[in-house]
Amino acid sequence: MDFGTLLNNLRQLNDQLQQRMVSAISQGLVVRNWLVGHYIVNFEQKGRDYAQYGERLLYRLSEELSQDGMKGMSYTNLTLFRKFYLEYPQIGSVANSMAVLEENLQPLAEDLNNLRLPAEKLLKHLSFTHFVELLKVDDPSKRLFYELECIKGIGRAASFKGRSAASYTNEPAYPAIRPFWPKFKETTQKWMPQILYVSLTCLNSSA
Repeated sequence: MDFGTLLNNLRQLNDQLQQRMVSAISQGLVVRNWLVGHYIVNFEQKGRDYAQYGERLLYRLSEELSQDGMKGMSYTNLTLFRKFYLEYPQIGSVANSMAVLEENLQPLAEDLNNLRLPAEKLLKHLSFTHFVELLKVDDPSKRLFYELECIKGIGRAASFKGRSAASYTNEPAYPAIRPFWPKFKETTQKWMPQILYVSLTCLNSSA
């Protein structure tokens, strides 16, 4: 080994570990936010003194946690974390391995279906910034489409901002295409589940 090789090895080592650190921090943030949502919903359903707080619960939590120095605990964010937990139950399959918990958070079989990507794949490719934008899409099949776009590297979180959930089925801006658009839109909507299933199968087989 010469000096140049030594330098190259150290640079590669630094880059690799930095990437892993960034990835670990990002995944930890996603899981933390999901767990916050889990505890909120659990308290709403089973909390002995929930009646004392009711609709003010998230405001009170935000106030107390912010005073404790916890960042990102605004009322808006807590509402988002709650929705994140409800919309992505599969994250529970990895939450136990990343935090010391007293309960098993494995998702129930009925909470999983063909329109949900595995938690490991989501955490590997998506930051919470992506999830913030994805949660704005109410239709599960369209949300899955955007998830696949992100994972394949076609889309980025910023590209979703300001776009409607139906942006892929809206009337096109090009006049020459408009006469054919109603039939294309009908066919796309009819076969969307099959298209997504094939895309998801191909993605899983290449992982």
